[in-house]
Amino acid sequence: CGFSVGEASANTISKSEKGMFGIFAGAVPQNLRKLTLEGVERIPDTAHMFHSCSSLEELYLIEGENFAETYVDNYYSGKFMYCTNLQSILGTPLDMSRGKNYNVCFKGCQKLRHVRFKPLTISYDLDLSDCSALMKGKYGASSDNPGTLLSIVNGVREYRSELGQITIKFSALVKDYLTSWRCVQNSETGLYVASTQGMTLATVLTNNKGVVIA
Repeated sequence: CGFSVGEASANTISKSEKGMFGIFAGAVPQNLRKLTLEGVERIPDTAHMFHSCSSLEELYLIEGENFAETYVDNYYSGKFMYCTNLQSILGTPLDMSRGKNYNVCFKGCQKLRHVRFKPLTISYDLDLSDCSALMKGKYGASSDNPGTLLSIVNGVREYRSELGQITIKFSALVKDYLTSWRCVQNSETGLYVASTQGMTLATVLTNNKGVVIA
């Protein structure tokens, strides 16, 4: 199913700071496999929005230009927590600059394989240790694909010494891909793209982005 988020509904969704599709909203949808939300940029607080929506497999989040005046620091806290069957987060890349606390955002998302982050917006510690399928492609794809891991690399803010390091936790299996897949930086866009040469994704994260891989 799909919904378009209006101004009034955006405030209602945020009112409880728990989210309408999550466990704290009451009865969690039991048979919801695919969901599209358009206009999600209106919502000032999406904490725990999909918490324990375990039937969800594909999620489309589509943004327009009707941005909220402010977003809460806990915007991403628990947002996809225990979405145990969620495989793809599609649509507009996640703008991680909207929150300062990514606490348990992806906890229990062991099947998540496709997600995209807006470049240079990941600025705080991020725990992806439960997401052991991040090296896979889109929902239904059979072969490995570096797209999600490259999006994480490009999503991390540019490193300056005064910013300090951030920690990103990965599963042991994903770490193997980070140390084997390579990339080069596109001179026009500044973004990293997959390559058979260049540095490993892990090297870019640690040396160029100031990330501690845990």
